Amino acid sequence: EMFIPQSVDQMMSKPITGSAKGTRRQHMRQQSVEFFMAPVKGKEQRTRCRDLLFAILFVAQFVTIIWAGMSYGAAGVYTTSHSHASDVSSDLMYSSNGDVQNSPDDTEDLASKLGHLADEMKSGESLTIDYFNVLRLSAYAGLFAGGLSALALIFMTILAERVIQMSLVFSIALSFIWGTTGIGFFPQSFVPITGLFALLLCVGYTLIVWDRIPFASANVKTALIGLKENIGVVIIAFLMMGLMQCWCLWSVYTSVGIYNTIKQCEGDECMSKGMTSLILTGLIVSFYWTFEVFMNIVQVTVSSTVGVWWASSNYSKSHAICRGLNRALVFSFGSICLGSLFTTPIQLVRQVAESFRPQRNEENALLCLQECLLCVQECVFAYMDDLSQSFNHWAYTYVGLYGYGFRDAGKNATLLFEKRGWTKIAADSLLINVLFIFSLIIGGTTGFFALVIETREGLVFTSLGSPEVTSFLIGTVIGLVMSSVLLSLVTSAVSTVIIRFAGSPREFEFHHGRLSKEMCAAWREVWPGCLDMNDMNPLQAISFNNSRRGG
Repeated sequence: EMFIPQSVDQMMSKPITGSAKGTRRQHMRQQSVEFFMAPVKGKEQRTRCRDLLFAILFVAQFVTIIWAGMSYGAAGVYTTSHSHASDVSSDLMYSSNGDVQNSPDDTEDLASKLGHLADEMKSGESLTIDYFNVLRLSAYAGLFAGGLSALALIFMTILAERVIQMSLVFSIALSFIWGTTGIGFFPQSFVPITGLFALLLCVGYTLIVWDRIPFASANVKTALIGLKENIGVVIIAFLMMGLMQCWCLWSVYTSVGIYNTIKQCEGDECMSKGMTSLILTGLIVSFYWTFEVFMNIVQVTVSSTVGVWWASSNYSKSHAICRGLNRALVFSFGSICLGSLFTTPIQLVRQVAESFRPQRNEENALLCLQECLLCVQECVFAYMDDLSQSFNHWAYTYVGLYGYGFRDAGKNATLLFEKRGWTKIAADSLLINVLFIFSLIIGGTTGFFALVIETREGLVFTSLGSPEVTSFLIGTVIGLVMSSVLLSLVTSAVSTVIIRFAGSPREFEFHHGRLSKEMCAAWREVWPGCLDMNDMNPLQAISFNNSRRGG
């Protein structure tokens, strides 16, 4: 590949106007970037199944949870409480503030029904649930959270140029409604406090990041246009939302059944507390792993599809989506399982440990023991840094774009940003934080909605009592999970845009010229000099390419 493919004669034969001169300079700059970044920008890998071991492990735990639910889940289901709960709820009339209004003649009968219902639901130390009511409330909460998330995505697409601002404003509005409505309906509960805390969080974060919003907005606008051109990936995300809601219910069904089975054992059949804790921890890990896998299937599919859109203006949309889904579900499924299990814990540990990173001070002499401890700390942090380079959220983008194994994908993404000089830009988590806050607000609002449903219909869920807390938690978890899956569309599309902009800006300029100019302007405003090539020596780039070919 030539560094400047146009010949001097071709360039000089055309009249150079002010506008054409600027465009030509921009085009040459983009060519220089692509030539310089060629060794690290990634290339299509041979089609084969990667990280197969983790795909097998994931399928094994998935099948195990299904078997455990079928074998032990019935032990946690309260099958007769529905009829009694219906009788009780039909006798209850709730006023606008949640107080019970009953005539004196009905008080004794109502107390008898409540006592009978409580006696039937209690079973020693075991936990029982009215699964009918849980399913009913979950369906309501799922529809509400799905509708709210879809509405948010629609507004993002319509208001693409102001999407970050609108997301923050929308989060502030929802948290305000959450808090103030809670004051009106449940003044003595935890709802107003959580709503007002969310409001303060949203307002504070908005004030902190407002200056960096143009940069993120330009990336999101490009990403949303790519999604709009490939609307089929949104359908896939909704499908994953539905599957995740079903998995939430099955996980509760299985976990409660296993818990009751353990508690009801007798004699030598009983497990130790350590084994019980291990089993319950395994159930939590299984739920987390499955949630991450479902969400990252969406991310890899989106990355593959948006990558095709980036490099071509004339392509088969259905073929691009099917290609991405095939990669996510077949050839790179093991990579998704590997990353889903380890990426978040590794990044979390690294962030927590960063404040304890050892710092050598050349001026002060250290004792022998101190020197040894410092060497051990440096080795531990070096290993942790190496892990974080392999396990990061950019790896999913490389998996979707090129089909790398997960660890190779993470390392290549890290090398790309290091060579481009964008390490600090890659670490900018503005969009991730905004969408996470958005998901939290949707989850809390869904929890409040579920609490309203429980109050109006007098639902009973578990033998533990506290239906208000139970309904709020059910709604919050479902809202958070479903909104996270849908909004992962945006994060994965933006990650793809940044990766491709770092390594292949010329393709973007050629196929989407107007968007390319807008992105360049926004990046220069927030990160001056990030697109300049002054520090990139062509001879150095040629030498680097030759060394890579020779290796």
